[in-house]
Amino acid sequence: MNIRNIVDALIEAPVITSFTRIGYAVRARLDAWQPLGEYDLSGRVIVLTGATSGLGKAAAMQLAECGATLVLVGRDADRNEKAVAAIIESSGN
Repeated sequence: MNIRNIVDALIEAPVITSFTRIGYAVRARLDAWQPLGEYDLSGRVIVLTGATSGLGKAAAMQLAECGATLVLVGRDADRNEKAVAAIIESSGN
């Protein structure tokens, strides 16, 4: 068993650790994750639900900042249009 597997098993043992900043930071370092802002998603099309608020909106903002083309799906056309305007204003994309 290599060191990455041992550390991963230790993080997973109490379960809650994997869902904290500590778990994220350890895995990011062990697996050499690049920061989200460094991903180039130009030319990618992503269909996203729930982008009018909360986590969905935060995800949409981040994906747009990385250059992705977004297709937002939602139940309320007015809220979708407002979300699109906010995403474009924030990301320029």
